[in-house]
Amino acid sequence: MTERNKSILKQAFKTIFEENQIDDLTVAEFFSKDYQQWVDGHQLDYQGFLQHLKAQRQKIATISIEFKSVVAEKNKVATIHQVEAITQKGNLVKGKVIAHFTFENDKIISCEELTFFTEAKEEDRDLGSVR
Repeated sequence: MTERNKSILKQAFKTIFEENQIDDLTVAEFFSKDYQQWVDGHQLDYQGFLQHLKAQRQKIATISIEFKSVVAEKNKVATIHQVEAITQKGNLVKGKVIAHFTFENDKIISCEELTFFTEAKEEDRDLGSVR
């Protein structure tokens, strides 16, 4: 189960973020309708997460994610990953994300996340929680 959850998580990131497939059906393949996310002091439910993905995509032209560490135990996966993006305005954004995911029935049901931007203009520092 632990390797499967790691694989699901990595595929979700690749499909949704890097390949920009943020339609409702694709997101529902990876995330439970009961999904809850806590990121940088903001709480999102599933609908809020969909809004976040769409708002984020309006600001980002391209994004790449490099997993530095992925650790799994039972139905939990913890990651440290680097994010590099170019905004629609051409601004470079770099950040480090520490996240803890919980899985249920092969879907991500929750995420607790902290985002630290190592390089970003002030207007782009909300990319982890924008809605």
